[in-house]
Amino acid sequence: MNTSSQNQTNEDQLHFGGGNSFSSSYGPPQVYPSENQTQQSSQSQHNQTIPTNGTKSASSSPGYSQYPYQYSQSTQQQQLSQTLQNQPPQLPPINLNQSTSFKGHFESHWPLYSVDWAHCGPTDLNIIAVSTYSEDITNKIQIVQASPSVQPSTGLVLPKSLDFFPPVEFSVPYPCTRLAWAPSSYVASSSSMPLITTGDCLRLWNYNTDTRQLSQRCALVNKAKSSYMPPITNFDWNSVDPSIVITSSIDTTCTIWDIASSTARTQLIAHDSEVYDVAFVYNSTNIFGSVGADGSVRMFDQRALDHSTIIYDPSNPVPLLKIEANPRDSNSLAILASDANDVHLLDIRMPGGPVASLNGHQRSINTIRWAPPSAVPRPGGSSPGSSNISESGNAPTIKSFRHVIVSGSDDCQAIVWDASTTVQFPISATPLNHTSGGAGSSTSSNGSVLNSGNNKENYSIIAAYTHNHEINGVTWSRDGSWIGLTAGRGLQAVCL
Repeated sequence: MNTSSQNQTNEDQLHFGGGNSFSSSYGPPQVYPSENQTQQSSQSQHNQTIPTNGTKSASSSPGYSQYPYQYSQSTQQQQLSQTLQNQPPQLPPINLNQSTSFKGHFESHWPLYSVDWAHCGPTDLNIIAVSTYSEDITNKIQIVQASPSVQPSTGLVLPKSLDFFPPVEFSVPYPCTRLAWAPSSYVASSSSMPLITTGDCLRLWNYNTDTRQLSQRCALVNKAKSSYMPPITNFDWNSVDPSIVITSSIDTTCTIWDIASSTARTQLIAHDSEVYDVAFVYNSTNIFGSVGADGSVRMFDQRALDHSTIIYDPSNPVPLLKIEANPRDSNSLAILASDANDVHLLDIRMPGGPVASLNGHQRSINTIRWAPPSAVPRPGGSSPGSSNISESGNAPTIKSFRHVIVSGSDDCQAIVWDASTTVQFPISATPLNHTSGGAGSSTSSNGSVLNSGNNKENYSIIAAYTHNHEINGVTWSRDGSWIGLTAGRGLQAVCL
């Protein structure tokens, strides 16, 4: 691929002197400590880089507040009453007497959107963060802790069922566009787990596992000359150096932050219009990709930010909403277009178009997530060179999670894909078991294997799960044995 680089003097470069004066539409990052401390065709694209040096100023932020939590209920009388009131019935609690219960459920007072299962912190804890979305001035971050269910009559642990504890909550003024725990490479203290949320700004939190308290450490904003602060659409937390975080914004920029010092390292104009998502490639602190309303995928290198490489730019572009970098393969990316019912897979060494597409959903896909690098393979009886997937009882046996990805859609279905294995068409998916209770039913997607572009490789569905609400967010547990889904007002944990 041909790329060109051109030196350019940035007339809008910030100048910090004795009075910290500057001339730019982007000023220094404003750092707001918490009031309560116990809270990127082979075309070349020229970019404008805006160096920044942060100054700090204090301001207040919303204080901590507790709100009542809500669990699922099971009585027919309550369900009937709520149905008559045009309210969705709450789900029954987990049946602890069934060892085949593969699920756990938490019901919030508000619709849920973003979700992330913690991979840092104590290995014996299942801690999940969710965020609400509401038109009200107040939205919530909720931290839910889960543990394996225990059968009361025998005291035996039911490993395929989870009980959720009451959530810890914190109020934020706007819905979170994303939230994420620190990557597994982060060396956490014995009890403190960092969390980042984005929306009106980038907020850094600490969650204390001993006291189960959530505290806001600071809020970071690249404040413009005007009072308008453009929303942050998404972010990525670097897994090699957890002090580096990159954010995207509707103002066409991406900003690289040093959260250890609460300062912005640099800001660049990445696209010609809104930037919707950004992601570092595997095992790199410098190379990242971005997507946005112009429908292109652009790759950047922090060491040469005066140009970018466009690896995907279709003739009839559709806005791209998400980019996910494979956490086990530095060349593999997954992208999601607006109102699309398929996921495109890209290889950054082969610019121009997708190398594969995963087709199986009937309606728009809302969310995608690669299996984490800490996911534990499940060796089966398959011979070497055969499919990565085999069946063992009611659960799929996965020999490698290298190219396993989950998607969630408006068709109320979550599909777990293996994009690495050529298989015989068709293949039958192994359903994620789900006991009765109204949250959904198990489903098997036979023959939902896809090819892409000129590639006639088949990509298999490992498992599929159907809910009765559109799925907004997906996440993986640390070892890959569970996936978490947000749908409606519920958080659903399903065991693979």
